[in-house]
Amino acid sequence: SSGTCTLTATKTSSIESGTSNSFSVLASASSFNAFETATTPNPGAVTGYIFTKIAGTTFGLDVVAIAGGTQATGFSGNVKVELLANTGTPGSGYGADNCPSANSVIQTIASSAIAGGRSTVSFSAVANVYRDVRVRISYPTSSPTVITCSTDSFAMRPAQLTFAVSDG
Repeated sequence: SSGTCTLTATKTSSIESGTSNSFSVLASASSFNAFETATTPNPGAVTGYIFTKIAGTTFGLDVVAIAGGTQATGFSGNVKVELLANTGTPGSGYGADNCPSANSVIQTIASSAIAGGRSTVSFSAVANVYRDVRVRISYPTSSPTVITCSTDSFAMRPAQLTFAVSDG
């Protein structure tokens, strides 16, 4: 768990007893997930859906820290967030971390603050379209020990299709 703690040492020989200054214990996360903010209004939710995005449009997703299968509400820290395009067969080829085995990075947010175990991350507009995208979350931001991808994939579609008809 997290919170503020102190250590107390009791005299067992010639060593004096004492109490330490207070220090903080931060909650850790064993994994992360990302999903639409509105699809799971329950503050404790750890799963949800990601709907198709429109190329050229900004969007946001919630990132949640998970410990023991539930939201790690005591987690506060910076995570690296990336959009990964599956360059393999769509809908298959995922590792144990939910990330596509063959991928290319579409966008990177080097450091995004997560507070209380869940925060919204804003993504810049992505110019191209992709058929199979996942969100990869890494913690800590440098030398990560936890790397996981969203459990849901999504597509990025064009804003419009334009057809030109010509008489041959």
